Amino acid sequence: MTTVIAVDLGGTNLRAALVDSDATLLAHDAVPTPTAGASGEVITAAIAARVEALLASPQGREAAAIGVASAGPLDPGRGWVVGSPNIAFPVVEIVEPLRERFGLPVALINAPGPASSANGGRAPPAAPTTSSTSPSRPASAGVRW
Repeated sequence: MTTVIAVDLGGTNLRAALVDSDATLLAHDAVPTPTAGASGEVITAAIAARVEALLASPQGREAAAIGVASAGPLDPGRGWVVGSPNIAFPVVEIVEPLRERFGLPVALINAPGPASSANGGRAPPAAPTTSSTSPSRPASAGVRW
C-alpha cells in the first residue's frame, strides 16, 4: 500500500494526514498555525513536527512523498509560500527543508480557499502550481479533513 503525507497549511490551522493511494485517511493531526516567532521557520518546524509524528506511526514508515497545500502566492521555483495574506510571515520555505530532513519527494501546491468562491467553490481551472519533485497526483487530492 502506498501512503503519503498530506499537509494543509492554513492561516488558522495546520493539518497533516497520512493517506493511502485511495485517499483513505489513516492518521491525522492538527494544530494552530504558528503566528509568532522570528521567521517563517516556525511554520516549517511545525509542519516537520507533524510529518515526523505521522512517519513514526506503523503505516507512516512506508510513506512515499509529502504534499503541502497552501493558499498562495507561491514561489514554485523555490518551493516557498510568499506574501500570503493568511500567513503571519512574508516567506515560509517548504520544499527544500522538508526534503532535506525526511529524504522524501515534496510537492507544494496552491490550495483553493475562500477566494475560489467566485468560481462556485470549485478549484480554479488552471493546473495547480507544483514545485520540484511531485507525485503525479498531489498528495492532498481527495483528502477530506
